[in-house]
Amino acid sequence: MSHGDRVEQLPPGFEATASTSTVPVVAAEDGERSLFGIQFHPEVTHTDSGSKMLRNFLYDACGAAGEWRMASYADEATAAIEAPGFSARSPAGSIQRSRPAWCSVPWGSA
Repeated sequence: MSHGDRVEQLPPGFEATASTSTVPVVAAEDGERSLFGIQFHPEVTHTDSGSKMLRNFLYDACGAAGEWRMASYADEATAAIEAPGFSARSPAGSIQRSRPAWCSVPWGSA
């Protein structure tokens, strides 16, 4: 693992399912709710097939359409904020999906 990332405490119902000699929780699961988590850095060049893993997560697991482009973000975000009924709880470009999913990708350097 890198960057000093660490899970300090698992949420209720989760148990650690993988670790390293220096990181006590690398993977965890809540089998009752079919929730799984793994800590790694798919965005770095030395992670084999990292881009493929991210694509699979976004498009297969989350059901994202892949239609959003950074080039149009400023215009879309501005229009959404100016639209009647805008709420910070429903951000511009939110993904409509049938299953909850979460992915955190750290950006920057340690």
